[in-house]
Amino acid sequence: MKQLSDFLGKEVQLYPRDTYEKYAILLEYNEHGYMFKITKSKEVTYKEGDIIFINHATNVIFKLKK
Repeated sequence: MKQLSDFLGKEVQLYPRDTYEKYAILLEYNEHGYMFKITKSKEVTYKEGDIIFINHATNVIFKLKK
């Protein structure tokens, strides 16, 4: 079973079931949420190189990119 710390510094797919693919590196996480750096995105609101914060209230889903 993977621990959240296993994802740190690795590329993940954000919201894997969304219509538009989004990939990011998990930079850090804390009790408030997650900080990601977008590496690739087909969604216009997420641009490559953007640093984004997603709080826990959004129930973010991400999976490790293989």
